[in-house]
Amino acid sequence: GEMNEYSVPMALVDFIPALIYAVAGGVLERDLYHKMGKGNYALFAAGLIMSIIAGIFKATWKLLYAAGICDFQRLSQAFMPMQSTGFVLTGIALFAMMFSKYAKCGEKTSEGVQANAFALPLLLLAAAPAVYSSSLIFIVGLVVGLLLMDTVLGIAAVRQKKIHLLIFFILNFVLMCGMGYMGSSSFEAKMEGRIALKNWIEQGVNGTAWLLFLLGCVGLHRGGLKTMNLFIKNRKETAA
Repeated sequence: GEMNEYSVPMALVDFIPALIYAVAGGVLERDLYHKMGKGNYALFAAGLIMSIIAGIFKATWKLLYAAGICDFQRLSQAFMPMQSTGFVLTGIALFAMMFSKYAKCGEKTSEGVQANAFALPLLLLAAAPAVYSSSLIFIVGLVVGLLLMDTVLGIAAVRQKKIHLLIFFILNFVLMCGMGYMGSSSFEAKMEGRIALKNWIEQGVNGTAWLLFLLGCVGLHRGGLKTMNLFIKNRKETAA
């Protein structure tokens, strides 16, 4: 019956991408917080938290459902709006960072640190998008947010002359676009009646995407992301 679509192991595996993203986010946060102004950092932190919570909600829903406890649909419905809004906020923050005067900062300044308090009111936004049922806007948000995130990190990889890291970020984007396709009705129709298989494919793609993202972030960290100049305008001046 319906309950057999998801198994408990599958639900537990679903927590993995969210945890990987949380670790990657933590690595980025430590390397970048002094390169952002307050409002910028607030967006970055709120975006990270939203996307992580979205993943945890979805996995929790699957676990409760698979274990036959309850079908708490709200947790599942919140996933796409929260995850995509989170990616958009984080993407905008990273992109804006490259134009901020703090992007040149190699060392800690007190500027970014006080911004944690700003992130909390933004989390209230997380609840707001859940009322929309149309997923197209959120798929667009997912793509745009991720494109911004992976582009900024990809630029950092190129500046570190680490092309393999650039490839990791490109693959993260491509695989996540694949996830968007898997959520579409055309893919649903193709996989009709093979719900468990569809779920394992999704999990494999999602897990791989975020593992590559984490490896990319760790690689950038090792390459000195914390102290490198990420300011974009400066580059053009030096090139001229």
